[in-house]
Amino acid sequence: MQEKDGKKPQYKGVLLKVMTRSTDGKWRTIAHTWNAEENK
Repeated sequence: MQEKDGKKPQYKGVLLKVMTRSTDGKWRTIAHTWNAEENK
């Protein structure tokens, strides 16, 4: 991540972790992210 004036840019958004069970009984984890924007 590039620094501006000695500070790292910060981003905000939503992270959602979804766990589902497949037909063979194993758990799967999927991460969904959206609305990420630079926080100035």
